[in-house]
Amino acid sequence: MKRRVFMGWVACFTLGLAIPKRRGTSLAEGLPSDRGSSTSGSAGTQDIALPPFEKASGFPLEKALLERRSVRSYNPDRKLSVEEISRLLWAADGVNRTNGRRTAPSARARYPVDVLVALPEGVYVYEPEGHRMKKLLPDDIRRSIPTQQGFKYAAMIVLFVINKDRLPGGRMEWADLEIGCIGQNIFLEAANLGLGSCIFAGVAYDRVTKAMGLKENQVLRIAQAVGG
Repeated sequence: MKRRVFMGWVACFTLGLAIPKRRGTSLAEGLPSDRGSSTSGSAGTQDIALPPFEKASGFPLEKALLERRSVRSYNPDRKLSVEEISRLLWAADGVNRTNGRRTAPSARARYPVDVLVALPEGVYVYEPEGHRMKKLLPDDIRRSIPTQQGFKYAAMIVLFVINKDRLPGGRMEWADLEIGCIGQNIFLEAANLGLGSCIFAGVAYDRVTKAMGLKENQVLRIAQAVGG
């Protein structure tokens, strides 16, 4: 399925599936992203434990929808705080129930999509269960990811990688729908934080796949820029 077709296909599904219906606090107590909660397990030396936060910003969903737009030019001096990263990644695909289910839907709850983030400090994979990031690569590869100049200066580039071992029935389109939902969640949280974002298919796929050492069962599908 071509990326342009897939993005158009998921648009009609995204709002109905990906956006929580309740405002304010999270739907369950004791989530790893809730302030006052402790994360399960211990973080390794290459992990970043993301700070918990209150989910009661008071920013209306309708305002986020009104301000959602694709931004293709970024200020190279605008960096993201660790709390902004925490909020963006939890909104993207974080745990929102005590049974481990997430903010974005996934066919049969298999979650074949891994959310990787390229930051100045390196490339990390988001681990929703512990609300933390695990370092995969120590290099800043942000400027080598996009083929379009404006995206090279985004503070964070999200890489959506499909793990085919977790793909129900080998159905790539199911993972594509999941990516569309995650991407819209990022768009809306970016609007909440006063940031810009854009999903883009102009990615140096072969170069980035090689740089990150992705395996045969991993497919870099598309990317999303976030910044000021």
